[in-house]
Amino acid sequence: MEYWVGRGNDVVDAPKPIPQSEFHAEYPEVFRHFYDRLADCDVLFVMNEDRDGVVGYVGAATFAELSFAVARNVCGHKPVEIVVLKPVGDDVHAADEIRLWADLGWITFHESVGPAPRERPPSDERLLSGGCSVRSADTDPGR
Repeated sequence: MEYWVGRGNDVVDAPKPIPQSEFHAEYPEVFRHFYDRLADCDVLFVMNEDRDGVVGYVGAATFAELSFAVARNVCGHKPVEIVVLKPVGDDVHAADEIRLWADLGWITFHESVGPAPRERPPSDERLLSGGCSVRSADTDPGR
């Protein structure tokens, strides 16, 4: 979220943690809601920080999210801009696939995203997966 706020955007919705005592009861609804939001988002920003010595870690769940967004784009559904924080290290299980998607232009890495946002949807509100909704400051009349 700090990335988007730092670029002059307002984050108007973000995911909430599930209390451990309610995890099994709430997870199915949270999971469904997440993929509903992912199906409707304009931007998927993957925050793949280093983890346990693995550079640009992407686990199974995050790879599933990336695959879902890539498939939507490839199949001609509502386009999703896919931005991954950093290139993946060799120890990431799906490194070859993620690098191929970058080579094909299906995803971009944060370093290659310029300061100007890409074409915006008509509402000037950009929905991020994970329940984050971003409104760009340069089109928000309240700024």
